[in-house]
Amino acid sequence: MRQIKARILALRCAACLVGAGWFAGQTVRPECDVPISFFADSNGDPMLDENGKRWTVHELNERAYWGKVREGACEPPSARWRQWFS
Repeated sequence: MRQIKARILALRCAACLVGAGWFAGQTVRPECDVPISFFADSNGDPMLDENGKRWTVHELNERAYWGKVREGACEPPSARWRQWFS
């Protein structure tokens, strides 16, 4: 019985370590303010651009973020654990 409890404890510890490693390895964005502006229709959706494409607010935010990364104003996404030590 004692051996079974020890194995269960070892398995739980291993599962916790795997979970913590997975969580730490996830890619996340560092905090960076990225203002966006756009013309909206009566529903609040972005208007068509000059090429006739309708961008979503999420896509506009993504474009603005990656523009800031290219300019060097924002850090690119990195593993979560890297942000713990910076």
